[in-house]
Amino acid sequence: MEQIAAQTGMGTAATPRRCFGRTAGVPPDTHRRWFRSRGVGKNPGLSAAPAVPAL
Repeated sequence: MEQIAAQTGMGTAATPRRCFGRTAGVPPDTHRRWFRSRGVGKNPGLSAAPAVPAL
């Protein structure tokens, strides 16, 4: 993540994480846990994921 942030001009890994949180309304780790708990990506039949609920 540090390398990607540096290559995109965002500085440190904290910057894209903050941007994600502002845009998505939840931190990246919460977003990942929510999708993992629903098995999104494990079922090839899933074409779209449901919206992330507000916390």
